[in-house]
Amino acid sequence: LTRWRNWTMFAASAGGTVGSVEGRAGVSLVGARRVLAFLALFSGVALLFNIVLSIDLRVGMAVTTLVLVGGAVLTFRRAGPYRRRLARIAGYGIIAGVLATLAYDAARAVLSMIDASPYMPFEAIVRFGQLLLLSTARDAGVILAGALFHTLNGAAFGAAFTLGVVRDGRIGIPKVFLLGMGWGMFLEALQFTLYPDWLGIKYFSEFVTISTLGHLAYGATLGPVARSLIRRSWRDGDD
Repeated sequence: LTRWRNWTMFAASAGGTVGSVEGRAGVSLVGARRVLAFLALFSGVALLFNIVLSIDLRVGMAVTTLVLVGGAVLTFRRAGPYRRRLARIAGYGIIAGVLATLAYDAARAVLSMIDASPYMPFEAIVRFGQLLLLSTARDAGVILAGALFHTLNGAAFGAAFTLGVVRDGRIGIPKVFLLGMGWGMFLEALQFTLYPDWLGIKYFSEFVTISTLGHLAYGATLGPVARSLIRRSWRDGDD
């Protein structure tokens, strides 16, 4: 914890201070957002460790969740008057991430119905559930567990993007739209690199087309929705 506290202090100080109040908070708002955005990638890191290093997904999730909780507690303790604002930005990012995940899945479902290929775009959800439940089955319990993990990933990636990019909502719609799609394409690049071998994908061209368009839908939804939620909180008089 001492090492983590020192790291969060260093990362936060890299963001500088904004105004005398923020300088007295112990951690800058910019730095706190950066730390929390990094921590929000916890579930994706756990999945990456499983795919690349064959670390049990449940073990990876336990470790990265502990890091998330510990780092978030330390960051919020030092955030002073900005705790409420940080919590709201993260919360709006989670909401936007869930809605963007729904758009991602809807786009893939529609595209898979249009394409006559036998490629199954939701196979990863089944694999997630099997890894979490240590099962080879494809029953409702496995699918539910996989869907929950899939949604958690989408929400966490949404929170990371909102904390790191959308921030306080002072960003134009065209820019946040493009940056959102850029974030979606970054996630697509990771999936493109890791999923074919991990899932044994046979219909590669269909996978690339459906996955790419799905991640564009994710990003195109995420950025504007997160911005809208944050700016609406201004109008409602929230911090």
